[in-house]
This record gives sequence, structure tokens and C-alpha cells, in this order.
Amino acid sequence: MWKADQVNGQGRLIHVDGDAYYGQWINDRAHGFGTFERVGGPKYVGFWTNDKQNGFGTEIWPDGAIF
Repeated sequence: MWKADQVNGQGRLIHVDGDAYYGQWINDRAHGFGTFERVGGPKYVGFWTNDKQNGFGTEIWPDGAIF
């Protein structure tokens, strides 16, 4: 959802390099619960504040390791 030319609400953003974020947005920033998947790298599932991992979350690596 767009509000005042900024993304707000639930959404998905896929970067040109294939990295992707799925989750909540406030004022064009990942904020709330979401998932960030890196191509060939770990996936972070958890909470975000102003585009930064914040609070409870889990990283899942391609080999299955969980942190």
C-alpha cells in the first residue's frame, strides 16, 4: 500500500540481484515482522526496525544451520 509516496503495510520487494524482503513496511522501511532472503546466503526471519534486524529473529543458512 502506498501512502504519501511511501510503502506502508504488507508487501514484497525483490532487488535486481535477486535478494528479497517480504513483510511489513512503515514509511518505506522494513518495520515489524518480515523475511529477508539473500541469494546464495542466509535467510533472516524476524523483527525489523527502520530497515535493521531488531529483536527476536532466526537466520537460516543454505546448509540448514539455524542461528
